[in-house]
Amino acid sequence: MRAEAACRVIAEVTGPGVGEEVVFAEATREMLRFGIGLRYPAIVMNSGPATLSWGPPRWTTRGEAPRVLARGDLMQSELMPLCGNQEIQVQMTVALDPIDEINRRCERVARASYEAGLKALRPGIAFADLVAAMVEPLKVAGCWSYTPLVHSVGPHFLAGRPRVNMEKIDLGVRFVGPPPERERKAVMKPGMVLAFEPNACLDRHRVNLGGTVLVTESGCEELNRIPTRVTHK
Repeated sequence: MRAEAACRVIAEVTGPGVGEEVVFAEATREMLRFGIGLRYPAIVMNSGPATLSWGPPRWTTRGEAPRVLARGDLMQSELMPLCGNQEIQVQMTVALDPIDEINRRCERVARASYEAGLKALRPGIAFADLVAAMVEPLKVAGCWSYTPLVHSVGPHFLAGRPRVNMEKIDLGVRFVGPPPERERKAVMKPGMVLAFEPNACLDRHRVNLGGTVLVTESGCEELNRIPTRVTHK
């Protein structure tokens, strides 16, 4: 509920001419007013028409002014509220239309990955098979992922970041092959909590979305709605 409320605030406040610091401040205020904690760095944030940056806002660690949003931008953020040291994560993205076709393509692939995960997740499925289901839309579309598509929360002991299509990345560093993937042998059980955070990348474009999903006795339950799709304004 707290993360969902903060996502609603982000959707409302984000717009052309608004600084990143305003979005950060209002989302943080919305979460803290419920009397909960925030995991460092409170909110991961970036904005722009094409950026792979993912971490604390640049202006919190560098001597520069916060970026001002403009048409064509994606305002992307990861919220990490916690209560009683139990954490959830949501990935909130707002598109200030018109966005370019590459971003729209990444958006479609990220959403398809999210839906594939919901369809596959159930008690008894291996975590590796869940990841494989979520990576398939990226594989078909020629996209790659910068961060995990899914991981466990409370505790954070499973992370599924595939190496698919990484040979297509050109960031000015010579590609020498993907690192070996670590096999995750865990099997999903009722009560497990996962962060679905599918992200699809092409060149320097990246779209990230998703929320918290609970494994139930018969399948799974979405705990978030707003951040599981890109909000267009």
